[in-house]
Amino acid sequence: MKTFLVTYSLNSYTKYYEPLSERLKGFPRWAKILPRTWIIRSSIPIDRIRNILSNRIKGEGKILVIEVSNSKWAAFDVDEDVAEWMKKNV
Repeated sequence: MKTFLVTYSLNSYTKYYEPLSERLKGFPRWAKILPRTWIIRSSIPIDRIRNILSNRIKGEGKILVIEVSNSKWAAFDVDEDVAEWMKKNV
């Protein structure tokens, strides 16, 4: 499984936020880092992840997916449970 950073900007926040959020929660492992930034773990290829997520927003926003497997990271003032998740999964 690989680890991916997913961030997005929606044109119509209330309409597509929930379908996108629910799909992100459908990946085997996930953490919501910031309001529009998630880290997910999946064996699905990166371009397929992008397509799966972009289908949820119907062209009403932007999505960026970056593989971050085994990356170094540092955070300030993120929730402790999120930081612990990142220690185990990034």
